Amino acid sequence: VVKPGYLTRKETVRINDRDVALNVALDKARYGLTVRPDPVDAKIRLLGASAPYQPGVALPPGDYEVELSREGYLSRKLPIRIVDSEINVPATLEKLSPPLPRQYRLTVQADPPQAKVRLLNASAAYQPGVSLLPGSYAVEISQSGYESAQVAVSIIDSDVTIPIKLTKK
Repeated sequence: VVKPGYLTRKETVRINDRDVALNVALDKARYGLTVRPDPVDAKIRLLGASAPYQPGVALPPGDYEVELSREGYLSRKLPIRIVDSEINVPATLEKLSPPLPRQYRLTVQADPPQAKVRLLNASAAYQPGVSLLPGSYAVEISQSGYESAQVAVSIIDSDVTIPIKLTKK
């Protein structure tokens, strides 16, 4: 007995002089599913199925969904339809863009307030709350009639506000 989606079954029947009815129960066929991920160490999950995924997992015909994931890559879900043969599915994950480096704000509270503030070793021009990458910066504060000051500022993992009082000449 042959039926698509089922295992073929053979039965021996003896027919003498009348019709013979034979009830035959067919077992559902199972076909292997293999996902070939790129990158090769991506995690593969078979969603909504009782069997966990492993290469060549035997499944009855039907619709399935496979999820691929790996750190640093965009996760992906693939619909899979098993009809009457083994399935071998190539799947490529898209690499995520690296996150932009975190920047922090630098504010100099100068006294006198109209003093000029300059960043000596940065390409950014100083303005209150200027965004800078973590690092060490040289800041110069000057005002006519006052002694100029240079201070070293380290930005590590938070915004920095520094008060600077200039001395009159």
